[in-house]
This record gives sequence, structure tokens and C-alpha cells, in this order.
Amino acid sequence: MVRFLSRAFSVSAMLTLAACVPTAVTSAPTTAVAGGVLLRQDFNGSASWSGLSAAPAAAGVTARAALKPVGTIDVSKSTTPSGAALLTVSGAAKGKWSAALTSGLLPVRNPETNLAKLTLSFDHSVSAVRPVTVRIESFDAKKKRTGGREGIVYPAAPDFYLRSAIELSTMKS
Repeated sequence: MVRFLSRAFSVSAMLTLAACVPTAVTSAPTTAVAGGVLLRQDFNGSASWSGLSAAPAAAGVTARAALKPVGTIDVSKSTTPSGAALLTVSGAAKGKWSAALTSGLLPVRNPETNLAKLTLSFDHSVSAVRPVTVRIESFDAKKKRTGGREGIVYPAAPDFYLRSAIELSTMKS
């Protein structure tokens, strides 16, 4: 942890992406090609994260998760934002608190055994510049956690869309 950031920014948020062994019915790709995509989510489409949830980690703090049109403007000469997963936190006073946005279990088949070859890439925007912890977890067919990795991204500015990429090899177990 960067010591000066932990003093200046006591508020944190966490994005958790959870993957599981898919059931027979899934919209995720069943095979991956070298250099291919294991999971892609278009929040403008009909597919949704049915397990999307939010959780506060402090008394008096309320956290809500929703899929809403609050993303980037994708259509030229329009003002319509694209869909996005939104974490809304209220009741947070000064001091240490955190809240989590969790995707729920997402069906992914990953034939790659060397996690060092995988990259997690996503766009994000925050209303206040705070470090964001990103956690990716794996589960077996019985929904038992089998592992996980965690990394931190530091947003550049508030209300600014940024694309981040984290190599799984650099994330902590």
C-alpha cells in the first residue's frame, strides 16, 4: 500500500468479479482461443448480472448496486450514456469505511492453467479519487471458493472514465 494515499484517502471501494464453472446453459464462450476473451459484458444488451449486489462495511453506510445508463457516450452526436454497473454509497461520514460491488457468480471456462498469462481489463469511473480494490475469485461447480487474487487501481480523477488492465500475475493471492 502506498502510505501517503492511505492517509489522504481513507475511503475505499471494492469491485469483486466472481467466476464459477458454468452450468450446461450459459451465454459465456465454451472454449477460448489463445489470446481470446474469456468473458465480455455489454451492459446495453439483454444479458445481466443476476447476482449483482452491494455491501457496506461500516455502520450507518448504505450501499446499492444497479445496472443503469451511466457509462460513456458510445453514439456520436448523442448524449445517451451506455449501460454500466453502478455502486451508490450514502451515509458515509468522514473516517474509514468501505463498500463492495459484487458481480455474483459469472460462468467462465478457462482452459489456461498459467494465470500469469491472463489480464483483467475494465473501464471505471469514480465520483471521488479513492483507491479501488479489485478482487477476482474462482469457484467450483458446487460454488465453493477455490482461489482468488486481488489488486488495486488508482483512479486518475473524479468523474473521468479510465480503462485499467491488471495482469493476474501481479495480483496478490
